[in-house]
Amino acid sequence: MYNGYLNFCKKYRFLSFLFAVTLAISYTQAEDVTPSLQPAVQKLAQKAFSQSTETAVRQMFEQNLASLAGPQAQCQALILLAEYELHTGSYYHAAAHYRQAAALNPEEQTTLLLEAVRVLLCGGSFDSARNLLSEIAATLPVNDENRSYRTAAVYDAWRLLAEDRADRALPLISAYAEKQSFAEYHPA
Repeated sequence: MYNGYLNFCKKYRFLSFLFAVTLAISYTQAEDVTPSLQPAVQKLAQKAFSQSTETAVRQMFEQNLASLAGPQAQCQALILLAEYELHTGSYYHAAAHYRQAAALNPEEQTTLLLEAVRVLLCGGSFDSARNLLSEIAATLPVNDENRSYRTAAVYDAWRLLAEDRADRALPLISAYAEKQSFAEYHPA
């Protein structure tokens, strides 16, 4: 029983660490994904965030999403909702909304799908993260100079580590730590 509790604590500590690191990374990436909000999205956000419960906030966004003009506004609203859900611990919903946003924004599709992976990892949904990483990897060139490739590679290594597969994760992490192209991940 004690070993089970100890394993739980290790995973919880790892997930907390992963959340903190990826939260910092997401703020730098968010600038790339969410330009200044359109007025209709700002209005919806003010209305939604005035609701008293997380469920009511989500419902307000979802009910009014179709009324926003164009995919860019809808994408902005979905990203805003996903970030809110991430911060409230609704990882499943946040990942789903990042995926919806990715479908609306082909130019940022990979970046938004990687955000969904990050959220799935934070929420402990390792199977879903693995599946989505496989989808993403099929579209990415294997190139250390490609930011999306680097992010996917690091997320996959973190997933392996969280799944107690240190034998596979640690060599990858060591290799990434030696490459200058992965410098943004060196502190992690």
